[in-house]
Amino acid sequence: MKYLLTLRLREQNLLILNSTIASKLSSYRITLIFGLLFLLAFSINNLTNELDYDNASYVSHAFTIGLDFDLNYNNEPVDKIYLNKKMPPHPIGAGFLASPFVGLFSIIDIIQDNEIIRDHSNYQNSWSLFGFAFSSSIFFFIGIYLYIKSFQLLSLIDYNINFIIILILSSTVPFFVLNRYLFSHSYEFFSVSILFWLLVKIYYKVKNNKPIFYFSAIYSLCFSLNLFIRYSNFNLLLLPLIVFVTILLLIDNKSNISKSYENKIMLVGLLLVIISIISLIPNSIFLYFSYGSFLPKPSLIYDKPLWLESYNFFEIIIILIKRIPYIFNMLFSSEMGLVYTNPVIPIGFVSATFLINKKQRKLKKNKYLFILLSCLLICFFGFGFSIHLWWQGMASSYGYRYLLQTFPVALLFIFIFEKHLLSFKHYYKQTIIALAVISTFSMVFFFLNALT
Repeated sequence: MKYLLTLRLREQNLLILNSTIASKLSSYRITLIFGLLFLLAFSINNLTNELDYDNASYVSHAFTIGLDFDLNYNNEPVDKIYLNKKMPPHPIGAGFLASPFVGLFSIIDIIQDNEIIRDHSNYQNSWSLFGFAFSSSIFFFIGIYLYIKSFQLLSLIDYNINFIIILILSSTVPFFVLNRYLFSHSYEFFSVSILFWLLVKIYYKVKNNKPIFYFSAIYSLCFSLNLFIRYSNFNLLLLPLIVFVTILLLIDNKSNISKSYENKIMLVGLLLVIISIISLIPNSIFLYFSYGSFLPKPSLIYDKPLWLESYNFFEIIIILIKRIPYIFNMLFSSEMGLVYTNPVIPIGFVSATFLINKKQRKLKKNKYLFILLSCLLICFFGFGFSIHLWWQGMASSYGYRYLLQTFPVALLFIFIFEKHLLSFKHYYKQTIIALAVISTFSMVFFFLNALT
């Protein structure tokens, strides 16, 4: 009898193990399908092309750090118009992250005695340049992994990662990873994903009364790195409070949370905001010695003010308010409407609006926290939209690049909203998947279209 019970127990364990393995394998099928799709549509074709402007600047940063271990750009493929400056105007962060891969693959160039080792302007078909392209893919995949681990930690997804993979692939970033891979988009995607992952880890460390010094120190370094990749990502200062308040109100079980715990979470969130501000000191020092200003002033960096320095703060606000109706064009225009080129961002914001309004009615004792979260989200998303309203364009070859840093928050609210839905959950999810698939295919057709 005892022997039979043991056999049954083993059979049950094997069944559970097999079902777990099967679910994991099936969850990766969609990744494989989309991966093959992109490999068929895209190819590494820029290694033979001549670099200019943005491409040349980012590659020059990586070459001077990874090959020469200095910041001397006289031997780099940077545009000649920038040689009268200490360095190119485009942020150094992407080049910094790519430089170890450039250095690693340059070993093959050294063995083959390729001309690039002596003269970096002979970069075409070099392994050093391939190292930059390779690093773009590596950081993109690391970013995907960090998002998956973050949402698993939040218990918003399990082993079935199909949905989150589809949403990430619709973010416009794959276009730059597999086509315009010398740009900084994949590095920004990675750096924002690691900030989000660190915040989730810190939240649960605080919840379990564990030390957070190690993760907080890493967070400060990663925040500084993010601003080295994209000068304009100042709205990420709000990310700790947004993530903490969202988890506190919409994911944690309110019946088990005391007022003292809420205060502790808010205090740690404010502390991380302060740490983020302090971590900008290296960025300001770098900007001062490179361009003569502690702040990223367009007139000093790009030799043009981008109309920003010609107005005071109140004039800028008035102009932006007058341009608010153009948000409709950003969302639904036939050229690059967000709804079908990066649907996660608009759907995530709308989901957050409905969810906060619904929960605020039920949890009236947290009224002020809901008001705080609403204000934070308006400022967070509004900052990215305001840059594009001011720029009056996409500022990118594909998609709206100054909205990429809002992706994790939009993604977070999509999963929370989907979890709270009852009757319309299936339609909500299917609608998002349909738009995400349209966005993914639009990247392919945009690349294959000779007119683009």
